Amino acid sequence: MGGVAKTLLPVLPLVALGVATGGGGLAAAPAVAGSAASTAAAGAGLTAAGAGVAPVAGGLTNVAAGAAAGGGLFSTSNLLLASTALNAVGGLMSGAAEAQAAEAQAQQAELQAAQERLSAADRELSRQQRLRRTLAAQRAIFGARGIDVGVGSPLTLAGASIAETGRESDTDQALSTGRLSALGLRARNARADAGLARIGQATSVAGSLVDFGINRRRIGLA
Repeated sequence: MGGVAKTLLPVLPLVALGVATGGGGLAAAPAVAGSAASTAAAGAGLTAAGAGVAPVAGGLTNVAAGAAAGGGLFSTSNLLLASTALNAVGGLMSGAAEAQAAEAQAQQAELQAAQERLSAADRELSRQQRLRRTLAAQRAIFGARGIDVGVGSPLTLAGASIAETGRESDTDQALSTGRLSALGLRARNARADAGLARIGQATSVAGSLVDFGINRRRIGLA
């Protein structure tokens, strides 16, 4: 058990800490035997800052393979402790996939919200342009008949056109605000799900640490 324990024991706590604190991935560790030199190399590889979860999984997998090569591939201790590392890999990858999917949903909702704002502004611009055309047409008609557009029926008609456009704007703004509120809520919920998935990653690694300790004790008592 000596080579395996020396290789895996420094690795799993660091991985759990990195995931729990939301840090980046860790660089992959070399698949070498469980000597003192390879233990240092594995620890350095896994604690170095990397670009994502995939290097963490690769590091744990390679550490497990390197540990198994260090002291009898099919010994009970090697199989138990290598299994602990591979279980941690599974938890990391599963949590990463869930977090990425949730983050994608949040980004999609935010994109839809941005599109809704642009659409609402475009609809309002169209309404105002239509109102100006309507008022211009009214003035032209009444002016051709020699009627003062500033008093009487022309003024009343213009006021009615303006009021109708205002009501349309108010209704559209209320509906748009409701859609934006729903999209904002969807984005916040998706980001919360992503956070829970990352916590699940840390929990999975912590569970692997517990298993590692239990297996170590069992092997020591055997």
